[in-house]
Amino acid sequence: MSEIEYCILTDEKDIIEYEKKLYESFTKKDPDGWVVNNYELIDGCRLRSKTIPIENQVFCVAKKESTIIAGMSGNLKCEGKLQLEEMGFKIKRDEGKFCEGLTLYNANEMSDKLIYIFDKLMNIITENLKRMKIYTIYATCSDLLVNMYNLFGFEMIDIKNVSGIKKYLMKYNIL
Repeated sequence: MSEIEYCILTDEKDIIEYEKKLYESFTKKDPDGWVVNNYELIDGCRLRSKTIPIENQVFCVAKKESTIIAGMSGNLKCEGKLQLEEMGFKIKRDEGKFCEGLTLYNANEMSDKLIYIFDKLMNIITENLKRMKIYTIYATCSDLLVNMYNLFGFEMIDIKNVSGIKKYLMKYNIL
C-alpha cells in the first residue's frame, strides 16, 4: 500500500490539477452549491475563485501515487473582498492578520481516513501560517462539515442562509 504524501503546491501545473480535482469533487458532491455557482469555470473542467487572485492563495494537498486525493486552499492576503463576505458574512478586520479558508475537498471515497488526512493538511497549513505570523483562520462550511470543523477546534461565530442553504462562519485560533 502506497504512502500518502502531503505538500503545498507551488507549480502552476500542480495548481491546475488542484482546480480539476476541485471541479470533480464539487460538481459530483455539491453540484448546486456555492463554489460551483460562484467560482470561475475554466476549460469546462476546472474551478477557480473569481474574487481571490491565485497568487494570494495557498494550496495544500494530500497525494497518493502522485494523484491528489484531498486538498484545501486559503486566501493569504485578505485585503480585498473576501469569499465569506460574498456569502453575506462580516468579520472584524482590525483584529490582526488572518487567513481565509476557501476550499476543502476530498477527491476519492476514503471516509475511513478522511479525518486523519484533513488533520494532517490542517497541521501543514497552520505551521505555514505561524511562520507568516498569521494566527487566525476564518472559513465557511455547510451542515455536512460543521461537526468536522468543530472537531478541529473551529468555533462557530455566525450562521446565514445562503441561496437556500445553511452556511456557518467558523473561526480558528492557531495559538
